[in-house]
Amino acid sequence: TSKDNDNVTIRWDDHHKSHFSLEWLKQRSFSKENQEKFLNETYKISRVLWDGKELSHTKKYDYEEIMTK
Repeated sequence: TSKDNDNVTIRWDDHHKSHFSLEWLKQRSFSKENQEKFLNETYKISRVLWDGKELSHTKKYDYEEIMTK
């Protein structure tokens, strides 16, 4: 790992690298407070209740046909 300015670079065992800003890492830290803030403010997914009607619009595929192509 290395840190320069406000970024962290991780070099993995397979030699690929990942780059993260410190702010991005801080927002996604595992503290309970930050997890709740991230889930409620940043990663807020609206809930959609299903009642089965949605499935009538779903296209159906034949498993065997797909697997043998």
